[in-house]
Amino acid sequence: SLIQQPIECCYVGIMNIIQTTFNVDLGDVYIEVLNISAGETENVSFDSGYIPQISLPISGNEGLHIVTIVTESGNVYEGSFTI
Repeated sequence: SLIQQPIECCYVGIMNIIQTTFNVDLGDVYIEVLNISAGETENVSFDSGYIPQISLPISGNEGLHIVTIVTESGNVYEGSFTI
């Protein structure tokens, strides 16, 4: 059986967005996407209990992107991808 993760995050290239789904209520969260190569940063804060899914537009410029999610309780989730 599959174990459901608290957060699912993916890059949707055709729309240049980071689609993030919260499968559990983690309270207030902060999401930051940093393009290391271009020096661009996009971010958003919201309550995952009221908004369980959010789309964060990014530029779509090439480079290494670091996604950081910080929860209300101080937990940090991080991932990366390259365009």
